[in-house]
Amino acid sequence: MATGAATSRGALLARLLLLGAVFGVVHLLTLAGNIKLAVAIFILAIVVGPGVTSVRSLLRGKWLIAALAIILVAAAVVMAWPGGGAQAVLLAPPFVGYTVTSIFFAHSLLPGEDPVITRMCRYSRGDPLPDGLEDYARRLTWGWVLLPALLGIGSLVAFAVAGLEAWSWVTNVASPVLLVGFFVGEHIYRWIVHPHLGKPSLLHTFDVMFNTMSRRR
Repeated sequence: MATGAATSRGALLARLLLLGAVFGVVHLLTLAGNIKLAVAIFILAIVVGPGVTSVRSLLRGKWLIAALAIILVAAAVVMAWPGGGAQAVLLAPPFVGYTVTSIFFAHSLLPGEDPVITRMCRYSRGDPLPDGLEDYARRLTWGWVLLPALLGIGSLVAFAVAGLEAWSWVTNVASPVLLVGFFVGEHIYRWIVHPHLGKPSLLHTFDVMFNTMSRRR
C-alpha cells in the first residue's frame, strides 16, 4: 500500500516538474523570438507529455487517436503558415487549459453535483466529514474555479496590452507561481485557521489528487 502511494505520488510530482520545465523552455524561446520552436515544444508536451494524461481521461479509443491526430495536423499547418499563425497556437493552449480547468471545477458546483474538493475529502477521510469541512471544501472549489479563469483572462489582457513577451511572463512565469502559491498557501491557511481539521500534508494531498482525479465518476 505504501509502495503504491509512493509510486503515484512520484508520478504526479514528475508530471508537475515536467510541466514546469515546459513552461520555462517555452518562456525562454518566446523571449528569444523563436516562436515556432516554442509552439513545437508546447504541442509536443500536449501530445506526449503532461497534457496527454488529461486528454486520455476525457477520451478513449478511436476518439483519443483522432484528437491527437487533429492536434498534430493543426500544429503542422500553422507552423508552415506564414504570418502570425504560430502566435495564435502559442496563445491558445494555456487559455484553453485554464478555461477547461475552471469549467471542470464549476460543473461540480451545479445542483445535484458533488464539488471536486468535497469528493477528495470524502476519498481521504470517509463519511461523515468533520464539522465545517464540507462548507470549506465548497468554498475552496470556488477558488479553483476563479483562479484559473482569472489567469486565462489575464494572459490575454497582457498580450493585448503589452504584446507577446508580456504574455509569456504572465503565462509561463507568474501564473505557475500563483497556482503553486495558492495551493501551498491554502494548506498553511487551513492549518492556522482550521486546526481541528488536522495538520495538512502536501504529499498526502498529492496522493488524494492522483487517485481521485484518475478515476472516472
